[in-house]
Amino acid sequence: YNKLLAEWMKTQIEEEDKPYIHVESFHSFMNRISTNPADISGEDFFLETLPFNTLLSFEENDLDQFDVVVVDEIQDLAKEQYMEVFDAILVGGMGGGNWVFAGDLKEQVIFNTAENVEIKKILDQRSQYTSFKLTKNCRNPKAIAKQSMILSNIYINDVELSEIDIDDITIDFYSSPKEGVESVKRVFNQLKTKGIKKSKVAVLSPYSLENSMLSPMVKNNQIIEIGSTGLTMSNSKINFSTIQSFKGLEENCIVVTDIDDLADA
Repeated sequence: YNKLLAEWMKTQIEEEDKPYIHVESFHSFMNRISTNPADISGEDFFLETLPFNTLLSFEENDLDQFDVVVVDEIQDLAKEQYMEVFDAILVGGMGGGNWVFAGDLKEQVIFNTAENVEIKKILDQRSQYTSFKLTKNCRNPKAIAKQSMILSNIYINDVELSEIDIDDITIDFYSSPKEGVESVKRVFNQLKTKGIKKSKVAVLSPYSLENSMLSPMVKNNQIIEIGSTGLTMSNSKINFSTIQSFKGLEENCIVVTDIDDLADA
């Protein structure tokens, strides 16, 4: 689903396997093979027009299907229109083909208004499958997992936390955008004294850069959006991304900003 994650995954594929493995964000894939250009600004473009044009392309051009389809963040794509596309591009369809869907159907439904039960119902109508539940948070250090649960007021008791240890988490409060910018600059100065380069730090925000409190730094060429010049992180500028665009990726140090209310954290 995520463009940046797709670009990173491409770099992990062995050279000899590249002819047989295709990695792309779902909407980029549909847009690429669609033979009927449409107004991308249309309200229903991604949900209606693009899936329809994709199905039309497969029908008219007899395109090759995939032997296996693997989808991450399926909670954001579990819509009937998208399931029809998965059905069409997979050998044997979803009912008889090989597919793997991974996602958090409970806590990370960001782009889909459907509830967990509705998403499973959509899958149940098209296929019989075996589901597995991850019971260990093997990615986030224990301190971050615990702090996230406290801030979000979401406590997951049946998940084993990682034993990875990190430095203490720092939380800075600010009362204005100007104070917020100074807080971020102060954090980077502290990281610099610890020998941590800017290329090892990702600044994440719920807002786009133009709507972030850090937007004034663009004029001074002090900040850059991750992915604007490839996946290489800048060592001279602050590397910025929206939280949504960074989903599935990781970096040595993460700075989260633009949290205006703890209720939104």
